[in-house]
Amino acid sequence: MPLALLRRLVAPRRPEPSYPDLPVVSPAGESSRPGVYLAGEVAGTPLIKLGLNQGHALAERLHQELGPPDPTDPDLLDVVIVGAGAAGLGAAMRCHELGMRYVVLDAGRVASTVVNMYKGKVLFAEPAGVPLNSSLWFEECTREQLLARWQEQLHQAGLQVREHTRVSDVRGAPGAFVVVTDRGEHRARRVLLALGKAGNPRKAGVPGEQEHAARVLHHLADPDAFDGRRVFVYGGGDVAAEAALALCKRNRVTMVTVDPALTFPRKRNVDALLAEQAAGRLELHLGSRLARIEPDAVTFVDAGGQERTVQNDVVFEMIGAELPLPLFRRVGVRLERDWPLGRFLALALVALLVYSLYALKKYPEAPYSWPFDRLIAPATYDAVLRPTFEVAFAPFAWLFDPEAYAVLRRTRWFQQGYLYSGLYTVLMCVFGALALRRWSAVAADPRYQRWRYATLIGFQVAFFLVANVIAVQALSIQHAWRAWGLYQPWPLFFNTFHWWDASDPRAVVGAFVGAGLLLTFVAIPLAARRHGKRFCTWICGCGGLAETLGDRWRHLAAKGARSRAWEFQGAVVLAAAAIVTVVTVGAFGTRGDNAWASAYSYVVDFWLVAVIPIALYRLLRRQGVVPLLVPPGGLEPGALRLVRPAAHRLERPVHLLHALQPALPGGGRRDVLRQGPAAVRQLQHGLHPVRDLHRRVPHGRPLLRAGRAPGRAAPAGRQPRGQGVGSSRARGAAPPGLPPPGVRLVLPPAGPEPGPGRQPRARLHPGRRDRRGAGGEPGGPARARARGARVLPRALVTVLPPAARRAARPPS
Repeated sequence: MPLALLRRLVAPRRPEPSYPDLPVVSPAGESSRPGVYLAGEVAGTPLIKLGLNQGHALAERLHQELGPPDPTDPDLLDVVIVGAGAAGLGAAMRCHELGMRYVVLDAGRVASTVVNMYKGKVLFAEPAGVPLNSSLWFEECTREQLLARWQEQLHQAGLQVREHTRVSDVRGAPGAFVVVTDRGEHRARRVLLALGKAGNPRKAGVPGEQEHAARVLHHLADPDAFDGRRVFVYGGGDVAAEAALALCKRNRVTMVTVDPALTFPRKRNVDALLAEQAAGRLELHLGSRLARIEPDAVTFVDAGGQERTVQNDVVFEMIGAELPLPLFRRVGVRLERDWPLGRFLALALVALLVYSLYALKKYPEAPYSWPFDRLIAPATYDAVLRPTFEVAFAPFAWLFDPEAYAVLRRTRWFQQGYLYSGLYTVLMCVFGALALRRWSAVAADPRYQRWRYATLIGFQVAFFLVANVIAVQALSIQHAWRAWGLYQPWPLFFNTFHWWDASDPRAVVGAFVGAGLLLTFVAIPLAARRHGKRFCTWICGCGGLAETLGDRWRHLAAKGARSRAWEFQGAVVLAAAAIVTVVTVGAFGTRGDNAWASAYSYVVDFWLVAVIPIALYRLLRRQGVVPLLVPPGGLEPGALRLVRPAAHRLERPVHLLHALQPALPGGGRRDVLRQGPAAVRQLQHGLHPVRDLHRRVPHGRPLLRAGRAPGRAAPAGRQPRGQGVGSSRARGAAPPGLPPPGVRLVLPPAGPEPGPGRQPRARLHPGRRDRRGAGGEPGGPARARARGARVLPRALVTVLPPAARRAARPPS
């Protein structure tokens, strides 16, 4: 066990689907090299709609920055766009509309990522609440529909797109760039890298991979081309899952993934894989790795460490893709994980400042205050500390009588604690307000972020006043500092059980020790069981500083399997806290000046909880014992298993509506979702935060709120009561030819996803305004619910065309 843990701690970091390596990009879209901009997948924006919007916005920004083209140099382009994906085409379309000089270069074909998708794949116009700004068309559609519409628009507009042109370097400076390709050079004032990962599939690096490259594929374009084959699928994401599902009907498919659980695919794909495995049409091996590829076989190592060989005709290697890192190196675009000399110097300076703050806070205690205890005389230190304290304490000084205030002025440790906690509170308030503003602008449910940051700031301000003003008045300066134990319980506030004397009032001892025991062993465990790790991100001061001051470096947090392996330190610290507490309380009468308590205080409380985490916020975004033990930025596989049922409940109605789409006749074959946009928006507003949690996005909405009934999801722009689709005031407002509002869709009981060619059975009932169901069925939805059917909530009150209603009725 120790050797296995050691191997995980020092093993090379394995790329994971949720944690790609991305370049450094400014809020304006500029990379670390001036004049070179990033958009699309390389800038962390893989969704088609967001990529189109991002390219559109960058083109407008460059147009304002550059002004009209240079009339004296007709060969000088305004911008060279590298990549013909969604972001590149969005930028090109806007450049064309603005009259800019541009060219689009792509090493492959236009929209290579979409081209490489399998035949008939449905593309969702996500996020649902974000409007499309680009004039390039995009709605909910299939892969073929999108490619056809884009080709038509590109041809009509006459966009300057050059396919099969590989860029090898970018030379020069802003205003005079030279873009080098395998077909010549282009001069430009700016360069936009809108690259994707379609042309850079990740390789397993096993023997035989290059020798048998002809039968190692990375994309599945047409499942019908592989009938009757022995197929090996290597990968554990949605792409690999969908390929295995598409191929297992008419082939012998073996799917192998290194992941010990199906963590990354969507719930519907996981359920379908397990169903195919149970039916004997798919052989699934988790926790396994590819060993070698042979002429007619593949060998892998299973979860038990045993080699297994399967006969094979074709290998689909679907373990993700890499960004064009060699091109980034040549161009001079720095990645977020890169550490140039300047970054090391900045880290050293920040670490020195943080250490100095905590060392001066503990002056003149050794060894905390070294070397300041040798460089600064006590009189000099007090000459600076006391006036600073008097200025900072001025708003509260009038509350104390002269004798009590004189005691405060003579007590160095109180002044140190007051100034430190005051600075801590100011930092949380300022950066908390900035973080609240940032996330409220992009969160699906801004109310959650507003309440979260308001609670963090409110608790910090309240306990700053309680410990430094109110408790000083009520309990005297001797016991006031113990109020912090009500806010940061043991082991965060380690001295809850220390430094008690026989002369202390029994009521005070009982109150603080009892409150510490209640919080540590009852309240927080119960809250964690119900709400997970939100104590760190809603209440706790140490986690609060990570969420406010550390928010701007959130994306640099350590991620992945190796990072999670390092979290064993939290359990070690917790065990050490328990041992030291028992020893000091039992053997030393709660005194904290023994070797056990001093060692713990210096190693854990000074270094691990304070100096190191805050100095390394740009790396860790964590602080404190509890965040080390339960980091607020990630969800483990166990939590993901709790999220999946909520996602499943929200995904099934959307996919059922898509399944009804083919029933629409001829020219009316429009997306069913467009018939009830308000209802679907409610569904998707509930679905997106669940997907955020599934992908471990730190700012996802909480698990309990995301997992509640989908009908309670709160969409942006909520309609007033009585004004929504299907309400009495909205009746009669349906488009001509459509049935009246109020139709409710009733799903069959939850079960495996329907196989290819099978229409999911659904029943339509009128709303609750009549006690009889469709076709005179008594009871309507209530009776259907009693039979085990799942009635969609009021959020899915939608209007379907008559053809869809007929197709949705169960056969007689």
